[in-house]
Amino acid sequence: MFAGRVAALCARGESPLAAPDPAEALTTWSREVTRHAAENRGLGTSLLNGTGESSHEKSWPRPPR
Repeated sequence: MFAGRVAALCARGESPLAAPDPAEALTTWSREVTRHAAENRGLGTSLLNGTGESSHEKSWPRPPR
């Protein structure tokens, strides 16, 4: 579920390139990224709790393009 939300967010990141008002589209997408980061703050650490790794050490796979 989380990976799907990240992939969708990444896909929407390309929409400002074709938007009638690219600046407005980029602003909207930037707000979505900020909201996503705030809503999922600490999730990586929680998922890795007990693995001996930190979320900064883990090499996460990139979403498909």
